[in-house]
Amino acid sequence: MGCERSILSQSRSPHGLRFFEIYASEDAYRRHSESPHLRNFVAVTETLIRSKKEIETPPVQLSLKP
Repeated sequence: MGCERSILSQSRSPHGLRFFEIYASEDAYRRHSESPHLRNFVAVTETLIRSKKEIETPPVQLSLKP
């Protein structure tokens, strides 16, 4: 679906999780957001999620130093 990397980590709260995802393009992100599997995930986990905040960041080059 265009998601090149997905990272799940625990937040400072023992009950919190953070998802960090990198998409190949804006279109890949849009397709993922509209996908049946994501819509199903959102519906199934709706009662488990207390708050949700989406943060868009400018693209950066993630690579190893030479």
